[in-house]
Amino acid sequence: MNINDILKKEQSDKIEQSTDPPPYVAWIVIRSSVLNDRIIFLYRKEDLVEARAAHPDLAIYFWQEIEEILDKDIESIIEAHKWKREFKGWILPTPPRAEKEEANNG
Repeated sequence: MNINDILKKEQSDKIEQSTDPPPYVAWIVIRSSVLNDRIIFLYRKEDLVEARAAHPDLAIYFWQEIEEILDKDIESIIEAHKWKREFKGWILPTPPRAEKEEANNG
């Protein structure tokens, strides 16, 4: 089961995937049964300080981070979430294959 299956299971089929928030929503707190944790799904960087102040113990995810882990296996997602929560870090985009090979050879 990958993150797409998880999202389908946990989302209503009426929710549309969008990176644009409704005008009145800065973030959403989601309870994930897979992560056994609550997470914040943040729409705009401008709201980061306020979201972190309101929920200091929760990991914060931007849509770009969710897109980055969509094809990962559950164990990898859970491990990344533990690190993200512990260190308040971010999941960075994977560089294209050519850039990876150049970095390894250079």
